[in-house]
Amino acid sequence: MIDQNMVRHLAQLGKLKLTNAEVTKFAAQMDDIVKLMDTIQKVQLKEDAETERREQLPFHRMPEGCPDDRNGPDDPDSRDALLLNAKGRQDGFYTVPKVVKGS
Repeated sequence: MIDQNMVRHLAQLGKLKLTNAEVTKFAAQMDDIVKLMDTIQKVQLKEDAETERREQLPFHRMPEGCPDDRNGPDDPDSRDALLLNAKGRQDGFYTVPKVVKGS
C-alpha cells in the first residue's frame, strides 16, 4: 500500500517539493495504480498457438514492408553526407567548442 510517508520519501528522492494536498492526492493515485497492477498480475491469459510460436522465435520478426534497421544504415556513406552540414568536423566526427574548464 502506498501511503503519504512513501510519497514524501519518493518526492525527497526525486528532489520534489509537494504540498500536503499533493501528497494526499498522489498517495491515493499511486495506491490505485498498485492495486490495478496487482489485479492485472492475477489475470490468467489463454495461451494460443501464435503466442507459443512467437516465444520460440529467437527474435520478433517485423511485418512485411517494415524497414529492418538492426543491420545499420542502408547507405554506408550517410555519415559523410551528414557531416557536410556540420560547422566543425575532424576525422569523420563532429567537433564542438570545449565547454568544461580544465583544472
